[in-house]
Amino acid sequence: MKKGTSLSDLRMEMVAQVGAFGALVIVAASFIYSFWNIKWVAEQLGPAEPPPGTAWLPFLFPFIIDVPALVASILIVALHGKARIHRIYAWVVLVVFITASWVCNGVHAVTYSQIIVRAEGEWWSYALVVLIAGFPPIGVVLGMHMWAYALRHSQAAEAPVPASTAKKRSRATKTADVKPAVVELPKGDAETADETEVPAPRSDDQARVLARCAEILAANPGEKPVAADIHRELGLTCNRATSRRWVQAAWDKHSAERSEESAAA
Repeated sequence: MKKGTSLSDLRMEMVAQVGAFGALVIVAASFIYSFWNIKWVAEQLGPAEPPPGTAWLPFLFPFIIDVPALVASILIVALHGKARIHRIYAWVVLVVFITASWVCNGVHAVTYSQIIVRAEGEWWSYALVVLIAGFPPIGVVLGMHMWAYALRHSQAAEAPVPASTAKKRSRATKTADVKPAVVELPKGDAETADETEVPAPRSDDQARVLARCAEILAANPGEKPVAADIHRELGLTCNRATSRRWVQAAWDKHSAERSEESAAA
């Protein structure tokens, strides 16, 4: 376990890894099933006897339909918290191509469905078949979305420190080389007559705490940093109550920013 990684972070990472693998299984199964249905539709669009050397072209049609939907579902996860116009674009692409995939799967299902035959062409049989035919394209997109979401959380504990934060921490460490100050205690009885050296709090403790909070919140925005872990990890010279107050202030600011972003969205 890496230094600074709590047991809850490790458990979350393991669960996310398992979830990411399961999501990939869903994507693979749904894509393969949808692939042949869309390929059949592409074959029906062309001549009964395709020209020599063009028999492989229908194999490209499923990629033209399902791959843009996969990319759009990943972009929706990646663009979380970004400008609304970018998120709207990703959602439009997703809706357009998942609808096209659903239509192709529905055409194939209606053509070969025994449910419609046994129901003697009742309208509800067509609706039922088209509805069920939408499961593969939805599985492709939903599985990819879950995979991207799980992968983002599985890497939260190992997320790199932002360059701006790293520069600030480096600058603060270089400019805050403060020597321990000598504090003379009041001289009363013989037990307190000697001077005792007490290290004064480092002037960069607050900056280091806020920088560490920024790293943790950047990796996992929904989890409040643990003040005790940060105090122990950074080896702070201030008291625990002070570091806990700084962590709480960073969390309150982060929560307020998230609330403003949610309201704006």
